[in-house]
Amino acid sequence: MATATSINKVAITAPATSATITIADGKTLTVNNSLLLAGTDSATSTLPPVSATIPGITGKQGASSLTTGDGTAQTVYTYTLPGNTLSSTGALRFKGQFTVHKTTSSTSVYDIIVTFGGSTIYAGSSLSFPTSNNRTFDIDIYIANEGATNTNSGTAEFKTQTGTGFDSSTSASQSTTRGTANALGKDTTSDQVLLISYTETVGAPACSFRLSHGYVEIIK
Repeated sequence: MATATSINKVAITAPATSATITIADGKTLTVNNSLLLAGTDSATSTLPPVSATIPGITGKQGASSLTTGDGTAQTVYTYTLPGNTLSSTGALRFKGQFTVHKTTSSTSVYDIIVTFGGSTIYAGSSLSFPTSNNRTFDIDIYIANEGATNTNSGTAEFKTQTGTGFDSSTSASQSTTRGTANALGKDTTSDQVLLISYTETVGAPACSFRLSHGYVEIIK
């Protein structure tokens, strides 16, 4: 059989041995953008039963440098949402784990602030850290457009270990606080910055913060 290199201006790259493309009778395959599909042989992926946008992970967020408290606001993490990324019903989600490094045994008190476009989503004040052990905390942030690209709200959930710290042999539990939904009114057709910061109000400079790992998810 002859090997065709193109059909109606559609280029075809011949496989080394053989390959199969199957389209069921009466069905149409339409591709609007360049794609690279990858997966596991014989695996089946089922798309939503109705028209929908599939959420995407825009990127794993790697570990950040340590920031040490000095009594002023210290930036722990920022993410810039590019303008026109979200539709009128789209959403941005960030989940991350942070590590607190405590260098002294004296009590340290700090505030955690989460903002989007300069507006506060979460404010955790007077969080006490009495020991010299390291500790982790998790943040789950969700920002959603509500029918328009400039009508949105944001919420955040903050979990911190209590007890003696995650690196101790003794048990530790979780303490959870949730920020109420805040109307933001940010125009997502322009770039908007998600920012997480902390201020060590007592005991500075005793605590250092860093992002251990996290990810950003875009729901268009």
